[in-house]
Amino acid sequence: MPNFKKTKTNANYKCKINMATVIVAMLILAGCASYSETPPGLYFRFWPISDRIYYDVTVKQINFQFSAYSIDAQNVQGWVTIQYQLNAAEDISVAEQYDTISMLEQKLQSIMMQETQNVIALKSAMEIVETRAFLSQEIHSRLAEIAPQFSVSITAVTLEGLQFSAAFEHAVEQRMIAEQEMMQANFDEVTSPIETESLAGFIKIQDNTLYITPVDVYMFYDSDIGFDFFCNTVSNSIIWIETNDMQRLETYGLTSDEFPSGHHIRPNWPDVEKADVETVSFEINEATEFVFVDNLLIFDTNPYGNRQRTTNSLDEFLQYLFPSVVHFIEVHDGRVVRLVQEFGFTM
Repeated sequence: MPNFKKTKTNANYKCKINMATVIVAMLILAGCASYSETPPGLYFRFWPISDRIYYDVTVKQINFQFSAYSIDAQNVQGWVTIQYQLNAAEDISVAEQYDTISMLEQKLQSIMMQETQNVIALKSAMEIVETRAFLSQEIHSRLAEIAPQFSVSITAVTLEGLQFSAAFEHAVEQRMIAEQEMMQANFDEVTSPIETESLAGFIKIQDNTLYITPVDVYMFYDSDIGFDFFCNTVSNSIIWIETNDMQRLETYGLTSDEFPSGHHIRPNWPDVEKADVETVSFEINEATEFVFVDNLLIFDTNPYGNRQRTTNSLDEFLQYLFPSVVHFIEVHDGRVVRLVQEFGFTM
């Protein structure tokens, strides 16, 4: 094979490129292709039956627009750019089958269009939207398998400018809006404070179910001091009566003598003596918060503070569950959100 050379010059540099690596010369003799091996010198070529052609084996590019239908009959249009390279070792085969590169490219574009349409036809329009970043790779893989049949190799495939019908694009837009609204609603549900009901009573726990016998807790308070010395879970469960408000006290059928410790606990079922007192049950789960006093310092609580511990562990709380102590709970939708133990309220 002759060693063709070409000199390239510009204002900055001058170099020689060995064209043997990028140009393949073919001798066509009496209609048959063969390599041309010609040593230096002057020779006679009989032009009526011989000719010489050249094939460029650098990376070349084909661009074409396609139109295809998805598996759910949605029209998809777009542009495909495919880079390919002629296999220099198979140039005789190319010359025999296609004669010119132009004819080869026409055949390649036809095959590439067909394989692109085949890839699109295997997916729904929504799948194409969701996996568009991987479509180029999928088309590349399919073309790479069949490219050797045409004496070429595929180096890159780019799929871009996908377009769908106006009706489908509107449907996609509405779906995205609906998904965003759902995500916002879920976020609001998680971050927004939930409305809870507060209860006070004596409790027992079996497995993950809390049973509470409700009680009414009445407590005096001084208007000059207020009653913000309890957390909301406790405060919201207490019926507060100002110390000198005798009229409000009488409304509940109580007297000041019933407040020896400043508070009064009364079962809120009609008949105190009945055996089957009213109980209510609620679910405990991993999100339930327990607040109790770690008197025995089991959990390395600071001995010099109020020793109050907050945890989501039911097992920890059960070590300090006392039946005679009133517990205060917040519940929502049938489950316990928060449980607070207060030793100041006992019967």
